[in-house]
Amino acid sequence: MKKTLTPFFLFYLRFLSKAQLSKIALLSRITKGKKPVIIGITGSAGKSTLMQTIEAVLKPQFEVKTSSSGNSETGLPLSILDLKIQAYSLIDWLKIAFLAPTKLLTNWQVYDYFIAEMGIDEPD
Repeated sequence: MKKTLTPFFLFYLRFLSKAQLSKIALLSRITKGKKPVIIGITGSAGKSTLMQTIEAVLKPQFEVKTSSSGNSETGLPLSILDLKIQAYSLIDWLKIAFLAPTKLLTNWQVYDYFIAEMGIDEPD
């Protein structure tokens, strides 16, 4: 059952995180006149260090958001929606499923840069 539900849940999280990014882009264009820049960092080593370095350089002059929930296919959408998972139990995932659209409606943080650490599990 887990293998059957996982693709639907991942689609759900990706859809909501894309909607959140679109909302932030629109708000940023209205308030700042430009959309935020997304910086994706990938590689086999040094991703977190590079992300922290870029954040340290940009933060004095710009609003910066970094991915904080991990760099997996679930962690990145959760980070975009500002959701943190405590454990990986069924109850926690049900909470996430309920809170994700709520965060979409209540999270109005606007930023200039979003720095995302992206891991790769396997070649496509």
